[in-house]
Amino acid sequence: MPELPEAEVMRRAVARWALGREVAGVEVGDPAVLRGLGVEALVGQRLEAVERWGKQVVLGFEAHAAVIHLRMTGKVIRVGAGEERSVRVAWRWADGALPVGVIDRRRLGHVTVVRRGEEAGAVGELGPEPWPGVLSGEALAAQLRSARSAVKAALLEPRRVGGVGNIVACEGLWRAGIAPHRPVGSLEPEAWAALGEGLWAACDAVITAEGETEEIRFVSEGAPPEGFAVYAREGERCRRCEGVVTRAQLGGRGTWWCAGCQR
Repeated sequence: MPELPEAEVMRRAVARWALGREVAGVEVGDPAVLRGLGVEALVGQRLEAVERWGKQVVLGFEAHAAVIHLRMTGKVIRVGAGEERSVRVAWRWADGALPVGVIDRRRLGHVTVVRRGEEAGAVGELGPEPWPGVLSGEALAAQLRSARSAVKAALLEPRRVGGVGNIVACEGLWRAGIAPHRPVGSLEPEAWAALGEGLWAACDAVITAEGETEEIRFVSEGAPPEGFAVYAREGERCRRCEGVVTRAQLGGRGTWWCAGCQR
């Protein structure tokens, strides 16, 4: 599932591909993915901004915006660059550049067209994000301390922390040395500060590795070049303490951690 790092990589790619271009037409391959105002309203408008709100990519045109909800399998691509399956909606540009489209194999995502200035209503309530700036321990504690749950479950609530999904939560907790099932109320100030740093580092590893390449690699591959530290590595050795990576269900989600060094 695309999380903050993958959405940021896509945001940067779309900005490189299409910022400043005028929409000549919108091709709809699957009307079921559309929400809000009609996409025909975008024809003739220039793309003025490409933003990321949490896990969502927002295309800001002159008078309207298209909020792309990626959900489980959504991805923004250049149509014609080799990934043509399951194109749900695509923007054609007046200067003939390759169209930019949304593919979604499982059809769980959608595109919501709103007037500029109304993006927040389409995105939904989001807490502060762990990247590009590091969330301080005080800021994280303020957002999560009212949760009566394990810290990992609380991190997945977007109204508390925006952009964090299962992978970033597992990797950030490993970097911070915090067990995912630890109760929120048990964290001391040093742990909150370490968690802010860990979440930032987990996001930055993927974003930095992607760089400014024209093809989106890590969105598909799902990991930085060195791979994940604990996510999907059940039974393997921890890269920090040589303990064994464990997997369990926590809050209905698969969760990976090292019992040796995540206290």
